[in-house]
Formats: sequence, C-alpha cells, structure tokens
Amino acid sequence: MKFRDTFPLTDEQVALIESENGWTFPQAYRDFLGRHNGGVPDVNMCAVGDNQDCRVTGFIPADGIKEEARFIENLSENAIPIAWAECGNYVLMEMSGSGAIRYWDHEEPTRDVVLAETFSGFIGALREFSLEELPPHKVIRVWIDPEFAKTLK
Repeated sequence: MKFRDTFPLTDEQVALIESENGWTFPQAYRDFLGRHNGGVPDVNMCAVGDNQDCRVTGFIPADGIKEEARFIENLSENAIPIAWAECGNYVLMEMSGSGAIRYWDHEEPTRDVVLAETFSGFIGALREFSLEELPPHKVIRVWIDPEFAKTLK
C-alpha cells in the first residue's frame, strides 16, 4: 500500500503527542506514525458490517487528532479519530485493549461497528475499489464527458 501527502514523525515526536494528551498508542499505530503520520492511501475501501462499504479518504496526522475529535458527536473518552471516511464519517481507534478500530457514522452517531480488532488488522483489511463489487442497485445513473470518452477508444 502506498500513501501520498504524509508527514512522518520521529519516536520523540510521537512520545510528546502521547504525553501531552495522556494517550498510549498501540505499537502498530506508533510505527505507522513513524512511516506516514497521516496521508492518503491508494488502497482505501473497507467493509462496514455485512452490507456496507466505506472509503477512507485520508489518515489524520497525530497532531490534529484532538482538534478533529471536537467534530464527533458522542465520542467516547476512550476513542480517538485516526482517519476520515467519505461523507463526513470517521474511523476511530480505541485507546484501551488491543486498540480496536471502529466506524463512526455522522447519521447514526450511537451505532457501533468494529472494523478490526487492531490497527494492523484494519490496514490489512483495506482493499482497492472494484467496479465488479458495486451492486447494480447502487448505480442510479452514469454520465461521461463525450470528449473524454473519445480518448478511451
């Protein structure tokens, strides 16, 4: 998986963010911050339950987590936002146990959907968008610019 627009942190910077906020990140997330600290993944689809998908539009840089948390209704004190999901939703990480990854839907803020038991499990479950997986009933209409269509021939 590749990321663009990343801002890697040193171990010292991660430790400072943890200390300032009273957090202890799971090691896999600390490693992610050292390699990327935010960014847009090229593989970004994840399952939300059995019959819904979402697209992760970007990971939140660690120094922006606290500010971003202000926008999340009913956010547990035990969770932090780690990524933006399409349509104003978020991916959250629990700050206890194994650091379970959860989905927060702004239309159903009390709905609780576990995406993965760990950060590593979440990253490993992300997949590329596939037109073949798109259910026909979800496609209402399609338009393509005629000039662009000419370039495809």
